[in-house]
Amino acid sequence: MSVLPNFEYDLFISYSHVDNKPLTKGQRGWIDAFCEALQVRLAQVVSKNMRLFRDDPELAGNDRFESRLKNELRRTAFLVSIVSPSFLESDWCLDELRIFSAAEADERDWAGDKARIFKVVKWPVEIDDYPDPLRGLLGYEFFTWDEKGVPIELRPDFGEERWQQLFVQRLNDLALQIRRSVKELLETFHPEPGTVVRRVAPRGGHTVYLAQASYDLQEARDAIRRELEQRGHGVLPDGEIPLGPGLRDFVSGQLARAEMSIHPVGANYGLIPEAEDESIVELQYELAKQRGKQPGFERVVWLPRGLDLRADDGRQAEFVKRLRDGADLELLETSIEELKATVLEILDRPRPGPEAGVQGDGARPPRVYLVYDRQDAEGARELDDWLFSRGYDVLTPLMEGDEREVHEEHRQSLLTCDAVLIYCGEASERWLREQLREIDKAPGYGRAAPLRVQAVYMAPPRSDSKERFRSHTVQVLAGYDGFGPDSLTPFLEGLERTGPGT
Repeated sequence: MSVLPNFEYDLFISYSHVDNKPLTKGQRGWIDAFCEALQVRLAQVVSKNMRLFRDDPELAGNDRFESRLKNELRRTAFLVSIVSPSFLESDWCLDELRIFSAAEADERDWAGDKARIFKVVKWPVEIDDYPDPLRGLLGYEFFTWDEKGVPIELRPDFGEERWQQLFVQRLNDLALQIRRSVKELLETFHPEPGTVVRRVAPRGGHTVYLAQASYDLQEARDAIRRELEQRGHGVLPDGEIPLGPGLRDFVSGQLARAEMSIHPVGANYGLIPEAEDESIVELQYELAKQRGKQPGFERVVWLPRGLDLRADDGRQAEFVKRLRDGADLELLETSIEELKATVLEILDRPRPGPEAGVQGDGARPPRVYLVYDRQDAEGARELDDWLFSRGYDVLTPLMEGDEREVHEEHRQSLLTCDAVLIYCGEASERWLREQLREIDKAPGYGRAAPLRVQAVYMAPPRSDSKERFRSHTVQVLAGYDGFGPDSLTPFLEGLERTGPGT
């Protein structure tokens, strides 16, 4: 039985059967070795035996999807797609991906917008060749590159010892992310079978943009990310960087959500994306430089100690010289351990709280406490998602737990937010008045500075009491005809002011 309620299987492993054929006599198939190692590691980190399912190559082609396989996919919590050139040529693999994606789309409330698909890349493929459900997902690469830029497949039982160790590291990363996803999915399930509720995002930690690096620093970058995540910090980007149109907007949007960026710079200039003149490494640095014009945003550039630049790579030499001559960033030419220690020290420095009135000046994204009643949770979701997409951190009420836990979470949100937005849809007028009184209590809870802005968003259905509601201290925003961003303009203007708002 699955460790997750409402599912028969925890993981479905989707792969091309060609990828499981041994390359040499007596060698195990790659898929067999991978699945066995993954199952053992998951048993160790999840503390439960997760149930894996692999399709049977002996099933008749016409029967696979019409009977057994289609049903199995719809009863599976997570899909692991093992990507390779043969995977992309397999109609079966693409059908498995399509069926699972359709089932996943029916359950979008499960845990925010996180995908339930894990992309394991066995052999490099062109980004443009990925099918839509896999585009934008961060992948777990089970290959590396040798000194000549030739891909090397990673296995637990074959090849140089350093490659076997790298396989174990990548497997650990995958297993730990699956563990986090299992925990998040468990938190979403309501006691009533078949229903889910949205998970409240965890508190604590900072958000760091860890820039993509050239392939010679990929292992070091993985180690930095691993250290940050183990310390409870969020790491961006949380999706694959598009290497075509939309690249700059994507990276800028990710940087807007971060408090710090880290830029590993190695011996190679790196990949130059389509329609760009600079490498992906330099582009991220330049975009972070623009983000760094806002006070409170930290930039760290790391050059490995003893960096040996290639004599024939003049662009990289010029780029590194500009970094060394720059005075508006923290440049570290150290070991990776010294880099991690310095980054953690920076993140541990005391940062101004909301009482200092700095929420909108770049120290961190403005924080909005979106208050709604349980019966309005579904209606408030669109507003929540839109605010988050615009770079705001959104705090939401705790809907589960005892009365003490719910009130403590509410008190902490009033203390740490910069603005309060009350969503009033199906909730009663009495409930609305109670929320307004709670805002008045915020100084008694320990809040030192006034809120930048406080507002009531009047959502459908329209009523006489809503239309009669007026206030000299709280903005009233009309959204009776459905959510529209223009209705939030007065609220956002107040939120972005450097001083306290209305």
